Amino acid sequence: MKAYRQIKCVILITMFIINNVFSQVVYSTKNKKAIKFYEESLSLSKIGEFDNAIINFDRSIKSDPEFVLAYIKKAQTLKKKGSYLQSIDTYKKTLQKGLKSNNLDKAYYEIANMYFDLGYYKLSKNFFLKIKDEMIKSRTKKKIENIGFSLEKISDSLKLNVIAFDKVNIFSLQYFPYFDQKNKILYFTARKGRSLFDDEDLYFIEKDNDKAWGRVQPVTSIINSENNEGSITFSFDKNLVVFSFCTSNYRGESCDLYYSKKDQNKWSIPKKLNKKINTEYWESHPSLSSDGKFLFFSSNRPSGFGGKDIWFSKKNGEKWGKAINLGNSINTIGNEISPFIHPNMIDFYFSSNGKKSFGGYDIYHATFNNQEMKGISNFGYPINNHFDQSSFNLSNDGKVLYYTNEEFINESVKNSKIYFAESDHSLINQTSIYFTGQILDKNTNSPLYSNLKITNNLTNESYFIVSDSIDGTFNILLSKEVKYKFSVTSNGYEYNFFELDTLKSQFKKIYLDPISIGLKLDVKNIYFDFDDDQLDVEAKIQLDLLSEWLTNNNSVKIEISGHTDDSGTEKYNMDLSERRAKNVYNYLTEKLDNKNQISYKAYGNKKPIYIGNDENMKKINRRIEFRVIGL
Repeated sequence: MKAYRQIKCVILITMFIINNVFSQVVYSTKNKKAIKFYEESLSLSKIGEFDNAIINFDRSIKSDPEFVLAYIKKAQTLKKKGSYLQSIDTYKKTLQKGLKSNNLDKAYYEIANMYFDLGYYKLSKNFFLKIKDEMIKSRTKKKIENIGFSLEKISDSLKLNVIAFDKVNIFSLQYFPYFDQKNKILYFTARKGRSLFDDEDLYFIEKDNDKAWGRVQPVTSIINSENNEGSITFSFDKNLVVFSFCTSNYRGESCDLYYSKKDQNKWSIPKKLNKKINTEYWESHPSLSSDGKFLFFSSNRPSGFGGKDIWFSKKNGEKWGKAINLGNSINTIGNEISPFIHPNMIDFYFSSNGKKSFGGYDIYHATFNNQEMKGISNFGYPINNHFDQSSFNLSNDGKVLYYTNEEFINESVKNSKIYFAESDHSLINQTSIYFTGQILDKNTNSPLYSNLKITNNLTNESYFIVSDSIDGTFNILLSKEVKYKFSVTSNGYEYNFFELDTLKSQFKKIYLDPISIGLKLDVKNIYFDFDDDQLDVEAKIQLDLLSEWLTNNNSVKIEISGHTDDSGTEKYNMDLSERRAKNVYNYLTEKLDNKNQISYKAYGNKKPIYIGNDENMKKINRRIEFRVIGL
């Protein structure tokens, strides 16, 4: 037993000696006071006593002005405190102490990054370019690209006067503004402390008729709870709200999307959106489209392009469909958050830290077109700057914008505030409009799943879309002030052809007749000049559409009927109407595989539409008509 105790004692002494040997730091100074103050500073810095730590670092430096490590640690502590300019000044003093090349490059790197975070882009670039170490230099490439981008874009900045919204900036952190222009209410999210475990709720502030903002109030307790709620969006009629509901634990924050409906001015108890949207991962930052068909949001679920990506779900009837990633035109290996689709259904905004930027998160703009995002661009200075811009909202008229500006210190949030700016002109897309509508059965008024062919009259280019399979609706982004042709078809129905001048966004109900014996097809523009039987360009366009429809409905048989006005003799008119009908027949038979689908007949002037002597009106009698005679 005694021998055992002796062996144990020897082992403990040996371990103590080894630990002492390996825990001893070899300093570049032998000044005991300098070392004493330095080590006290390290201990103070570890527990967040930055001011006292800096005092002791200064005492250490005073004891030995050549003690380089004290300068470096003081600079690092000043950076943690957020005193970037003082930190830079301290780092610069180390440069005069003959640092070895590797430590020299590390100092350049720290100085360059802090200048970048302060928005001093030219100074930042100068220090980045001093770095020679290849490992460190490899980490500077993106920053140098962003510096070049920033210097170029600042000179092309927006003419906006940005103002901090002090009426709402009364919490530790506030973010995710949503402006309800209809009711003149700004909604936002606020956290009462900086910790993840501090309560996060939704608030609003209302503007009165005198254009003065009232006081900040929490939203209804039906939505706000003891857990965290945030990032709100509304339907266009403001009777549906979608928001994030989050819980915090030692693993971090878990968020899902919930919704509530308003009935007689009361909000229903929130319910979780379906599993096609919510997963076991983080979902937040919802944005509803004004037509109620699309829900955009951010999620860190797998199968994305980076940390957080933007996804969207399309509504099928009353149910949301499976969420789809918005693709790599928007999403990067970084984070994409806070999507916002403007009520015009064209302008789309989001925040990203994975693209060329002024630093960190910037606001970006894209054009939403048929479930695709195009023309992605940085929104520009002064909204975007060297701080983080993490969310964005724009009024319906495009003249007032709200956004979140976040300042960071050593990767911790220093402050998060809401800013706004007013523009004397609209910032929304001025070159496009949305054409929306619904396709319906003419007899029953029930919605139809249909195909739409859209042709640009300027370029003669065509493309196809389909209406919603449940409610027959459609949305089409069109160039403003361009004329388009539309052909609408649905199985078992007559087709509908019309033209549209896209001066402004509009909604149109389109009715289709069920195919039946005796149905007269609405084929437009098959008219003739006086005593003429030749087909003009407009007539051939209509016949091309008819041939496509007949090919797709190959059991349908139609009669081509030729007509004239009453200017000639009965015999002459019968002959002229036959020539007109036959020319149409010949044109169609060249395009149809089944020639038996069509026949023709002459009617002369026996079935006039107009009866009278007005020569201009008589043209509507010089026509071709089409009637279903078999199925």
